[in-house]
Amino acid sequence: MLRTKASADAGLIPELHQWEVAIALGGSMSWVVTNPQFKITSMLARLRGVARRHKAMGIHFVSLSIVVLAADGLIQEHIDAHGADSLLP
Repeated sequence: MLRTKASADAGLIPELHQWEVAIALGGSMSWVVTNPQFKITSMLARLRGVARRHKAMGIHFVSLSIVVLAADGLIQEHIDAHGADSLLP
């Protein structure tokens, strides 16, 4: 479903902006948990694809910076638990 709240995505309405960020982060984390066979970077790429689809339709999508930070943290936790070699294809 396309998110069309451009003013919220741009941060003009702080409460709704936080909600839009939470939706993007929640979606990404949900994909990671429900699809453990895929790497975290794959799920981030999936969300970036959603953002590209919005852009193609002329709809501003919320910044993915918080999602990238969360993905970086999850990747580091994975490395700490399983070693860097576990990330190799």
